[in-house]
Amino acid sequence: MLRTELDAMVEKRDVKGLIKKLRDSDENVRAGAVKALGNLKDSKTVQTLVKSLEDENFYVRSNSAAALGKIGDKVAVPSLIRALKDKDSEVRLNAAMSLGHIRDERAVEPLISTLNDDNLYVRNAVTWALGNIGEPAVILLLETLREKKKDLRERAAIALGNIGAPAVHHLVEALKDKDWYVRLKAAMALGNSKSESSVGPLIDCLRDESSFVRNAVTWALGNIGEPAILPLISVLKENNEEMQERAVKALGNIGKPAVLPLINALRDEKWYLREKAAIALGRIGDRRAVEPLLEALNDEDPLVREKAATAISRIGALDSIEPIEKALKDENPFVRKVIIDLLGNSRDIRALELLLGSLSDADPEVRVKSVIALGKIGDRRVFEPLKLALKDENPDVRERALISIVKIGGKMALDPILKALETEDDLWLKKIIIEKIGDIGDLGAIDFLREYTNHQKLYIREAAEDSIRMIKEREEKEKNEK
Repeated sequence: MLRTELDAMVEKRDVKGLIKKLRDSDENVRAGAVKALGNLKDSKTVQTLVKSLEDENFYVRSNSAAALGKIGDKVAVPSLIRALKDKDSEVRLNAAMSLGHIRDERAVEPLISTLNDDNLYVRNAVTWALGNIGEPAVILLLETLREKKKDLRERAAIALGNIGAPAVHHLVEALKDKDWYVRLKAAMALGNSKSESSVGPLIDCLRDESSFVRNAVTWALGNIGEPAILPLISVLKENNEEMQERAVKALGNIGKPAVLPLINALRDEKWYLREKAAIALGRIGDRRAVEPLLEALNDEDPLVREKAATAISRIGALDSIEPIEKALKDENPFVRKVIIDLLGNSRDIRALELLLGSLSDADPEVRVKSVIALGKIGDRRVFEPLKLALKDENPDVRERALISIVKIGGKMALDPILKALETEDDLWLKKIIIEKIGDIGDLGAIDFLREYTNHQKLYIREAAEDSIRMIKEREEKEKNEK
């Protein structure tokens, strides 16, 4: 009923009637009337609303503070400043928001003092208000960056970032401050401002003595985005590994807009630029980079080939097997391992022949990767080659071949792994074979397992006993289900 009456008064612009309601004994009536006056945005009601800031009810005071912000008359500023110290947090919050809307310079210092408010939402409102007031707040906010209290400095930096262009010049100067934390917060604020003019000074700060500042600058350049791409590409051309790393990270953060410039960099005459471009493209993960990265697998430099292979693997897009066949013969074993990982993760049946060839690679780690990849593809045609891998001279290859053959063959794997159990010299691997026999769950294996229940090694005996128990339990369960 009350709402309908107040709405009707607003429609008629009955200011006098609404002001009369402010004397009502019901606090809800007063609060509703104050809100209604704010919606009318009549500057003649400002003094009345200012008086309502002293109402005994917090809800009335809160609505009054919000209403004054809607009207936007600077006459209310001193009263709103006093309301920043109201005992109720909602009143303080609305007072801060209204001061931000009015954008009067007199509010800057009181608002900065209120950055210490014990209520998070009030502090957030104050931060927004200072950012919205803009340039008049810049100098005092920069001074606040030097305060001892960390939260205060952080909020000042956020506000400066929200101010944008008017604060940029001052923030660029703050990048030279002797206090590393001031430099850090200035960099963060410039990142938030997304100011193109700050890119150059931020690039220079990639050399800052503080790693914290350098991290902040890297983030800021990434957040500024497209305007930072070409300057960052230029950094990749410098023979400074740490700066290159940070430029790569920033370009990765920029994402898709950086892809085409990085593809061009992938063809640069400087090998270290090609290497870093490949890393950045891998981090971005855009499929447009796959073909150029495949071309880079033929690069004359082994590090470029390595990073290109890693990037392709990270992107995980493999439309064609043929371009990477040559990479499986790369002199760098790391390249071969990464490509094998890619083939395995693709689960592409077309990769089988290539992977089978890698089972005879001279590097045992490459052979390990090959049996893992074959297990992922899971085709029964790899069963026989994996049986041969159970006899590999390297125990890691034998272990991974064992896991893959059980995964692919199920009970078909029992015969080859029983033979492997008889010939295996590595006791720890023998234990794993026994456990895998238990996983297969064939009753015919129990007699073989009993031979190991008296083994001199406790862990062998326990593995054999556990596998026998597992097989019997599974058999019993299957009988009950029938």
